Amino acid sequence: MRNFYYKAVDKEGNSKEGIITAISDQDAIVKIKGQGLYLTEIYQTAKKDYSKGFSSIWESFILRLVRPRIKMKQLVPFVSDLAVLCDSGISLVKALTILYNQTISRRLKRIIRDLRSDVESGQSLSDGLSKHPECFSKLFINMVHAGEIGGVLGGTLDRLASLYEKTLRLEGKLKTALIYPIFVLLFALVVVIFIVAFIIPKFFVIFADVGTKLPLPTMMLYHISLFLRERWIFLAVVFLVGIGVLKILMHIKRVQFIVDVVKIRLPVFGIIFKKVSISRFCRTFGTLLISGVPILQTLSVAKEATGNMVYEQAIEQVKGSIKEGESIAGPLSHYANFPPLVTNMITVGEETGALSQMLLKISDRYDDEVDVLVSQLSSLLEPFLIVGLGIIVAFIVISLFLPLVSIVENLTGL
Repeated sequence: MRNFYYKAVDKEGNSKEGIITAISDQDAIVKIKGQGLYLTEIYQTAKKDYSKGFSSIWESFILRLVRPRIKMKQLVPFVSDLAVLCDSGISLVKALTILYNQTISRRLKRIIRDLRSDVESGQSLSDGLSKHPECFSKLFINMVHAGEIGGVLGGTLDRLASLYEKTLRLEGKLKTALIYPIFVLLFALVVVIFIVAFIIPKFFVIFADVGTKLPLPTMMLYHISLFLRERWIFLAVVFLVGIGVLKILMHIKRVQFIVDVVKIRLPVFGIIFKKVSISRFCRTFGTLLISGVPILQTLSVAKEATGNMVYEQAIEQVKGSIKEGESIAGPLSHYANFPPLVTNMITVGEETGALSQMLLKISDRYDDEVDVLVSQLSSLLEPFLIVGLGIIVAFIVISLFLPLVSIVENLTGL
């Protein structure tokens, strides 16, 4: 008997998690489904219980290293091709065989092979997908499950591919806008460190031979140069350890929440983060509704698509209100992070019976606004980069110039 840690959603959309003992993963899936739960994540664990303390954080961190995620740009062609093959009328096993033969990524090939084996053994595709939570999100699994139940798997996969393509396009635009300023900043930082660590010390040799008294800015530059040359190993270790600690801390929900609060309150960037989160929520919510996923289960999945715990908590509160018979727009209007435009359009969608279409329109509008903001972002960052680099260069020049002036004055006096 082995222990399996699982996450699932009940019929009311509530998240469940725990440890179940079973002979195999298939036996565990059967037991979990027998409890009226819909599985979203499962993997074998040696633990007899599941603690939310440091051990679970470390386990999650190790799991991500051992079982890295498949990149979305690899999943998009996989989902698109699978949708086309399913619509063509061939069997799912044959479709997965074709995809296995044409896939280049070894990691994705192994997953497709496992999916094909699961389907051949009589399991559904969504059951097979749930065994690979590091690659397939709850959104992916829920939509596939809904498509299987409704007998429209091909159409559901097509909508899922479209959703992933738009998400990938939006993330690409954000990365493109940040690549230039980040590249300039890193290049300038490397050049400054090289000058301070290797070029400037030659000036201090001259200053020492002449015996001139160094002013305060020059002394500061001297100690910075000395520190970089003698403690560079220490700085490198601190940098690497800091990255590791940061990755571990980001698995703590409290830390994640604080970071997410800071993100949406940042100037300029905060507006972009808000619009991206709302766009993801609306597009995921609308797509799941069109696919036939129950509304409470849809909210459980859509809240995680926001990528921000502030919005996740707000949506979780909305779920509770919906269970009591309230509308969606009413509870959302109590949260300032959901603008009146969003809640008003959702109200119209609920009243007209076209909620899914209205949600997708909101997402399209916010995507367009994000495009405009992202295109302006580079223009806004360039002046700050120029001013910042100018201050650093000015400090170095002044620090070197002051002793030289003193040396020239002494020589003139002689």
